[in-house]
Amino acid sequence: MFNIHFLPYWGVIVAIGLCYSRLQLGVVRMRVPAWAVLGAICSLAALAFGPERGGISWQGLGWLIILAMTAVLYRFVPYEGPRKRWIKEGAFLLLLVISYQLLCNTLPGFGEAVVFADVILGHSVFGSSLKLHFNQAIVGLLLFGVLVTPIRSWKELKTALWYARYAPILLTAVYAIGVMQWLSEDFKFNQYVAWYWLANLFFVCIAEEAFFRVLIQRRLEGYIGGKGNETIYLAAVITAVIYTITHYNPAIPIPEMPLVFLSGLVFGYVYAATRRIELSILCHLFYNGITMMVFVYP
Repeated sequence: MFNIHFLPYWGVIVAIGLCYSRLQLGVVRMRVPAWAVLGAICSLAALAFGPERGGISWQGLGWLIILAMTAVLYRFVPYEGPRKRWIKEGAFLLLLVISYQLLCNTLPGFGEAVVFADVILGHSVFGSSLKLHFNQAIVGLLLFGVLVTPIRSWKELKTALWYARYAPILLTAVYAIGVMQWLSEDFKFNQYVAWYWLANLFFVCIAEEAFFRVLIQRRLEGYIGGKGNETIYLAAVITAVIYTITHYNPAIPIPEMPLVFLSGLVFGYVYAATRRIELSILCHLFYNGITMMVFVYP
């Protein structure tokens, strides 16, 4: 990841870090968050590299601009009046569809940056590959930057950790079920694993948790109505079902799907209990990372 064409990806990592600051820059007589300015610069750099070197084309840039405009529209249009309500609902649906398509790499105009390919990481005969997609990186940055209010004090962090104290127990139970069902042990730890953890955090976990928790789960709470725990936990269960369905792949054996559902349920519980996406992101990271390190992972 030290080649020059990885620069836009490193820039996105820095931009995500800037989401925790209140730094703003002057752009055409406007005050714009620093993370947004850096994200735009990274997008232009990715355009300069082109899809063949892990960047994007003009078509891809167009999709990212639409995504950014839709996210801002959804975030700042109030629910006052039927007309604005329809605008907000329309922005939500458009943001949902475009974000999902970008996460699934189904929209044209984007390339992939190969970190490593067909490398034997452990004792498995299967080769593993790690490929980065700029569209997924920007989805995570935009959804996190626009829709999330990050933790900015130790008090908020301590409160969130207190409510999330059961998460390790739940993740351990999920792993126990996985071992009994289908997982085969294949311990591995090397430089490739370290790159996997880094890429998985910034280009998978942040994007997916922002999409499923902030965009879907939080919105479902509004649709269900009510302010009790029943509402937030019901939304978490429904989101876990959606999470499982969207993660289905014909190459994945059916017995694995309950494990996917249970992991999604844990991530949803952590967000519902703490109202902090950072902890669900960390749970997602440790789940993916330990699965890759401990078990057979193609």
